[in-house]
Amino acid sequence: MSFLYRSYLPSILKLHEVRCNVPYIFVQLRWKKIPIRKPRWLPMAPSKLFRIPEHPYVPPDEKQLIEDLLDEYYRKIESLRKLFKEELAQKSRDEGHTVENQRLEEEKFLLLLEENKKENERLQKLREETMEKNLKKTNKLLKI
Repeated sequence: MSFLYRSYLPSILKLHEVRCNVPYIFVQLRWKKIPIRKPRWLPMAPSKLFRIPEHPYVPPDEKQLIEDLLDEYYRKIESLRKLFKEELAQKSRDEGHTVENQRLEEEKFLLLLEENKKENERLQKLREETMEKNLKKTNKLLKI
């Protein structure tokens, strides 16, 4: 069968030369080895019919480690896919936003910031009061 493939090669090269306007550079093939593969439709060679390939031995703990690493890899890839999908959905939703919506969202955010600032100040006063009470108690205990 390999004889047929090699016999087609010069005609293929000639076809390429005819199609191209640029001169085609021929590579001398007389001593160059051309790998020829068996076509898929040909059956297995009779000498290989009953050959059972030996698979390399992998220790069970190493096999378990490989499975765990693969599971972790697939989980990370899946989470990245979900993240990208969510970002794409968010992007498509955000395209509909107008300048007015952005301004309203910014105002809401500023209001929330002010509210947060007030709450932080209130908590700081509370902390200072409790610290003072604790300090007074410790001072009383130390004097006694």
